Amino acid sequence: MIKIHPQRTMIAVGFLVGMLAYWFNAYNEHEVKGVNIYFLLGALTLFAAYTLGSQIESCTLKMPFRLTAGILIAATVRILFDLILDSSTHNLFPLELLILIFVSIPMGYAGFWLSRKFKPQK
Repeated sequence: MIKIHPQRTMIAVGFLVGMLAYWFNAYNEHEVKGVNIYFLLGALTLFAAYTLGSQIESCTLKMPFRLTAGILIAATVRILFDLILDSSTHNLFPLELLILIFVSIPMGYAGFWLSRKFKPQK
């Protein structure tokens, strides 16, 4: 069981999910190795929420929001990096962040619900 700083762990895992889904493609492409980034983000968020929900006993309904916070931090870092390289990119970045929110929060809740529904036996 994970006992050390569960809130920070959730944000860090969300950052990793956002990094995997968002950092390995150009700003104007929506695929990573042939997989849509939003499908990848949803699948990784579902897996992360299920894993965290089943391993952290103090996990509450705030967990999907903490995962999403980490994902948004990762996406914002990538957007800022792209803007430093070329200021004409990401002219609709608020919309990008909203799409990330609309994908990650429902999948986070689904993973959390599955972790509570099918809790591993100790």
